[in-house]
Amino acid sequence: MGYLEQQTRRYWAAAAAFQRSLALTETRDFTKARALVEELLRAEPHDLDLWLYRAQIELSANDQAAALASLETALRLGDDSVANRATCIALHIKSGSIARAMQLMQGSAARGLEYPLVEEALSWLANNNRWDDFRELAASVDRAALGAVAQSRLLTLRASLALHDGNRRAASSALQEALGLDPSNGDALLALGRIYRTERDYGRADLLFQRASSYGPVRENALVASAEIAIDQENFESAIAHLRNVVTANPARADLRRNIALLERPALLRTQR
Repeated sequence: MGYLEQQTRRYWAAAAAFQRSLALTETRDFTKARALVEELLRAEPHDLDLWLYRAQIELSANDQAAALASLETALRLGDDSVANRATCIALHIKSGSIARAMQLMQGSAARGLEYPLVEEALSWLANNNRWDDFRELAASVDRAALGAVAQSRLLTLRASLALHDGNRRAASSALQEALGLDPSNGDALLALGRIYRTERDYGRADLLFQRASSYGPVRENALVASAEIAIDQENFESAIAHLRNVVTANPARADLRRNIALLERPALLRTQR
C-alpha cells in the first residue's frame, strides 16, 4: 500500500503505510506485516527492497526457509550487499545446502565476507568429508588479513585437511604454529594430542589433553581423550576417574556410564591380585 501510494505521489499516505508495516513487525504481528508486503509484491514483484523487507519479516518470525527464498530472489534482482549475501550463505549452511553456499562464496561478489562465516563453512565441509570444496575455500582465505586468534583457528582447520591427506607431519606443524598464535586454542590442543597418541607419545599427548581440559568448550572431549590414554597404558583407575568427571558434569552421557562399568571389572581384578 505504501509503495503504491508512493508511485502515485501520495507521499504522506505512503509514509503512513510503511510505518504501519514497521509497527506490525515491531509488535511481532508477523502475519499482518507479511500480508501487507505480499500485497505490495503482487503489484511490484521485481522490487528489490520489498523482497529484502520480506526477508527481514521472515527472519524476525524465525521462518528461515522463507527468509532464504526472499534473499535469493533479492540476489537475482541485483542485490550486491555483502551483509545480505552473508546472511544467505549462513542460512544455506544451516539448511545443509552447502553447494549453494559455496557458489555464493566464490568470485568477487563474495569479497568482504567475515572470516567467522567462512570458518563455519570450512567446519561443515570438514565434518561432512567435502574435502575438495574444503581445499578450494581454505586456499581462498587471506591469512595475512586475519588476527592471531583467527589465524590459529584457520591453521587448525588446515591441519584437518593435512591429516585427511595422510600428511601427519604437516598437520603437526600447523597445529604447533596454531598454538603459538593462540595457546588457548582447545581444538588445536586436542588435535595435536591425538597425533601424539597415534605416535604412542603418551606423555606429550596427555599433557596436551590436560591443558585442553581447562577450556570449557572442549573440556569433555579432553577428559575422554585422557581416559583413552590411560586405557592405552592399562591405567584403568585413572581412566575411570576421568570418565566419572565427565558424567558428573554431563549426566546424559549414558554411554560413558557403561564404559565405566566395563572398566571397573579389570580395575577390580588388578586390585585383587
